[in-house]
Amino acid sequence: MYYIDSPPESKLAHYNQILQPSPDDKFIDMLPAPISFQEHLEEMRRNLKTYPSAFVGEIGLDRSFRIPHPTEMGRHPNRASSTDIGGTTYSCSRVGSVCEHPWGTGTRCFVSDSVEPMERVRTAIKIEEAETEAATTA
Repeated sequence: MYYIDSPPESKLAHYNQILQPSPDDKFIDMLPAPISFQEHLEEMRRNLKTYPSAFVGEIGLDRSFRIPHPTEMGRHPNRASSTDIGGTTYSCSRVGSVCEHPWGTGTRCFVSDSVEPMERVRTAIKIEEAETEAATTA
């Protein structure tokens, strides 16, 4: 998961703020530390320059999504490698439940309580695209 502005005070505070219903602390402990969305965009740009024929894939900014249980990550035979350009999220209509999915049980369904940060993400992407286009045409 990403943060938009300044780093969160803690991983626990970050996930409790953005995920509804709030996951239990044990589940949050298994999730990765939040990273800067700006840094993620920069990494995507570097990877796309290094691998120009790579695909970014689906980028979901929906409010509802699934988070695979960290111990299940990588077990699906079609799971992308850690060198992927972007991440993967899955649409989910069963918020708060544990779902069945291709990796097995353990996926938790959540909804982001905040639409406004998603608008800021969309704006950041548009700015990045405009800056990239301006740099390539200059």
